[in-house]
Amino acid sequence: MMLVIVLPLVYYIPFGTCNEEWCKDGEGIHENALDAATLIGNSGLLLFLVLLYWISISFYNFFGLFVSKTLSAVHRSLGS
Repeated sequence: MMLVIVLPLVYYIPFGTCNEEWCKDGEGIHENALDAATLIGNSGLLLFLVLLYWISISFYNFFGLFVSKTLSAVHRSLGS
């Protein structure tokens, strides 16, 4: 859903009018997934950090499920 609906939708939604310097960056585009993929593909360090982030989130979710299964969801909520 994110790849098919949300990312193309936010790519074509105009940012609006703004004369500030910070909003002129990116030509009024909210999210440019193609540019992000190009940046990740051209930077080994960025690719490593994205993969490390995915792995850390996977471990967080795995251990959260483990705590919920062995103790309870209340313990998981209190531990976060």
